[in-house]
Amino acid sequence: MSITEKSITYEDYKFVLQDTLNNVVSIGAKFSYEELLAREDVPFKFKAICKKYLFEDMASDTTLESLIYHMGPEGFGTECLKQLKCRVKYAKPVTKKSLFGKEHLEFKQFNDKIEDFALMTPEEKEEAKIVVQEISISKLALSMFSS
Repeated sequence: MSITEKSITYEDYKFVLQDTLNNVVSIGAKFSYEELLAREDVPFKFKAICKKYLFEDMASDTTLESLIYHMGPEGFGTECLKQLKCRVKYAKPVTKKSLFGKEHLEFKQFNDKIEDFALMTPEEKEEAKIVVQEISISKLALSMFSS
């Protein structure tokens, strides 16, 4: 996290990892549309898909997290990400009991397909205090995607 004059910039969850073992590209969810297009390590085809389909009518400061957070199950963006075999990694707070019955809060991580994640409404996601961390897209599906 870096602090400038009057704004705070979060650098957590701003990464691009190309996993050759699992053949996926993982992208941190805190990237804004503008930052995503400026990064050189984001695959060009994914940038083109973002520009043409996902962030078509969005502001340049819209983050990937808020885009995915507010997607519905029938949207065109959901269908595009489904074609890319997108998975959403997110954390949700859960209450656990210790051995002696004392309750404490833990964050449990989930990794769902985009179509399963989109079934939840934004209100349900907000109520469950879900934090989107990253998306993973298949390299093979990315190379086979055609418009």
